[in-house]
Amino acid sequence: MQSFYKKNVKKNGGGILPEARLWGEFLQSLLLVPKKRLLPSFLRPLFLAKAAEGIETTKLGFDSAFLNFLEHSHFIFPFLDELASALVNIEDIQTHDIYDEYGEHLAIIQTLYHSYLYLLEKYNFYDKLSKNGEMYTPIIQHYDWIEFFMEGFLSRSECKILEKIASFTPLYIHTSVDNYNQEHIQATMGIPLEVGYRLLIHFNEKKIISRQPLKRDIQIDAYELKDAMDEVALSIELIHQWVEDGVSPDDIIIVLPDESFAQYLKIFDTYRNFNYAFGEKISTTFAYQFLDEICQYIYSLNTDYLPYTEYSLLQKESLQKVIEDSSVLFSKKGLGSLESFIYILQKEKSLYKVVEYLEEFYLYTNELKELFLNIPFVEILKFVLLYLQDKRIDDTQGGRIRVMGILETRGVEFDSVIVLNFNEGLVPKPQEKDIFLNSLLRKKVNLPTRKDRENLQKHYYLSLFSLANKSVVCFVHDEKKSVSHMVLEQQLKNEISIKIHPMQNYKNRLLGQAREHQHIIPTIEDSLSRIIREQNFIFSYTSLNDFVKCKRKFYYAHVQKLKTKEEVIIGSIIHHFLEQAYTHYQTPDERRAFFYHQIQQAKGDYSEVEYFNLELAGQYLKVFFETEKQDYQKGYRTLFCEYPFQYNLEGICFHGKIDRIDKATDGSIILIDYKLKQNFKIATQDLQFTLYKIAAQQLKETEDSKISAFYYDLYHGKKVSEDEKNIQGSYELLQTTLKELQQDLICFDLTEEKKDCLYCPYATLCDRD
Repeated sequence: MQSFYKKNVKKNGGGILPEARLWGEFLQSLLLVPKKRLLPSFLRPLFLAKAAEGIETTKLGFDSAFLNFLEHSHFIFPFLDELASALVNIEDIQTHDIYDEYGEHLAIIQTLYHSYLYLLEKYNFYDKLSKNGEMYTPIIQHYDWIEFFMEGFLSRSECKILEKIASFTPLYIHTSVDNYNQEHIQATMGIPLEVGYRLLIHFNEKKIISRQPLKRDIQIDAYELKDAMDEVALSIELIHQWVEDGVSPDDIIIVLPDESFAQYLKIFDTYRNFNYAFGEKISTTFAYQFLDEICQYIYSLNTDYLPYTEYSLLQKESLQKVIEDSSVLFSKKGLGSLESFIYILQKEKSLYKVVEYLEEFYLYTNELKELFLNIPFVEILKFVLLYLQDKRIDDTQGGRIRVMGILETRGVEFDSVIVLNFNEGLVPKPQEKDIFLNSLLRKKVNLPTRKDRENLQKHYYLSLFSLANKSVVCFVHDEKKSVSHMVLEQQLKNEISIKIHPMQNYKNRLLGQAREHQHIIPTIEDSLSRIIREQNFIFSYTSLNDFVKCKRKFYYAHVQKLKTKEEVIIGSIIHHFLEQAYTHYQTPDERRAFFYHQIQQAKGDYSEVEYFNLELAGQYLKVFFETEKQDYQKGYRTLFCEYPFQYNLEGICFHGKIDRIDKATDGSIILIDYKLKQNFKIATQDLQFTLYKIAAQQLKETEDSKISAFYYDLYHGKKVSEDEKNIQGSYELLQTTLKELQQDLICFDLTEEKKDCLYCPYATLCDRD
């Protein structure tokens, strides 16, 4: 919208500007549903969860319990919304699904859909799935004509709305046609269109009014780089050059296909020159974390596990008092408990932001009290967290150079553009909407295919480049990453010229020329007691291990909390499946059947390569399940899975989870940590089981029992124990580390073991490539 008015000011030289509205807002103003209100988007999962009560949803991969449904049904609405946009009924899909691949899933979703619509009707709400709205035509007739600037693809329902609008007033469409959107726009307009033009189309008459050639001398500089820091360094250098050459900072944009990359820019954005259009997630705030800690605390009280005795955000006296005052609510149900909780929090001025979020939620939900009658207080709090999860805080303190995701660039125009992470897998970025249906079936029922979605994203990038005077894309090239195949496509080569610059090291311009590490990387000294006090720090095995091995890595990862890119780790998925199997089933055969059923159900959740690795791991675990069956027959029983613990040791707080705790036939306790490595070897002086054994000693089940610990080598189906020498060394190392942690001033030095830097995500910050 801002870009539209900016262009019209230049075009008209000021004066009265035309009225302009975003497409979504305009559509919302047109829809009239008598005696009904639009359901707020955050309440949709609540209504769907209530609609699921009594419906067998386990075949979708989760049960219909309120919290489980909220947390695991995120893919249902995108699928239903997509069907509504494409004017496709589930019955249409079932008709074309001749091999009945999706029959059971579709039947369950159809039942959910009808139950959801019934609830909407009952409470006098409507949303985009409702089919009982009508168009309020006086709004359309108010205009002498309407001009629609089309960026992207239109759904069949949107095309139908355009036809309705055109029946009441002249409608003109502004759009540009390139190799990526030609086929779609031709189908939308119903007329043949030529690539390479910006068009004004009279929609009523299906007639082209004017055409202007798109920019043909588009050139892109593509830089092949070694790592993320090179991308940041090159960006800063280019921006500096452009500003020196007279380009206004307001006309420069950085586009991030992966918005999490912003964390790297923020590290070196010392003077806050960047303005992040997507803002900051509320989930990073103290208020959100406080509520999350409360939830964890209550969950620990309602399980058979040892309750947490201390929490990172509950160590201050005022916050501990809130817990004490609220304890009577922990077993309550309904919104009344939330109202009482808000009243308690209002007594603490430091928690005003927490109160603000809760009051906002309560305001929206108060009239729906009966839907919350049987929902426990802790699950209501969890729902509040889900409500807050996607909310963002606007970047009001940022500078003039905007940082955006690709969707925010639609319809905007900048002089100079930099796209970072122009890598395969990010440009175009895969969507998760194909979770149910393959591309062949989608095409049969006129749903967007994966190729359609990829072409849409490519169109956005091409439009951005075509409007800019300077365009730069950066990509990392290594054994895992390569440039987006979009660069190599003939469609793009027909439109623009791309010059690929060979790999160079640009980050030295950020950090200085490579030299001895103690000179280039400044010494960091800090007070650990200050960190623990101000950050409410609690050590896990991972953070303690990082502290022992490399204090600088500990500082970056756990003090500065610099996040690294999350990847799908097969071991974590296997851990989760085993936890589910051992929690819900008792016998080895039941556990084995459920485990492999989970793998089958996960097929649509991961890429083909990831799913292949998951299946491969499942094949190796067949030996594991045979060993488990033999142990079960001998009398071994599982007491706990993912057992959480927290304790204080010489003034230092530790927490974590033990993968599994078993009881042997002789009554001894066995601590188990799963390892999914083909060539697993026990690390010398590893602190993991030392911390775990101290935690296990607090269990009532371990009184007067011998405690032993084993790594479970899942690939070979055998338990591996540490030798006594290693165990003794680990205890000595823990004592030494505890003494070191008692020191107030700590120097966060680089490790001397450079082999530990080989796969460290922070090696670049330490100039250790």
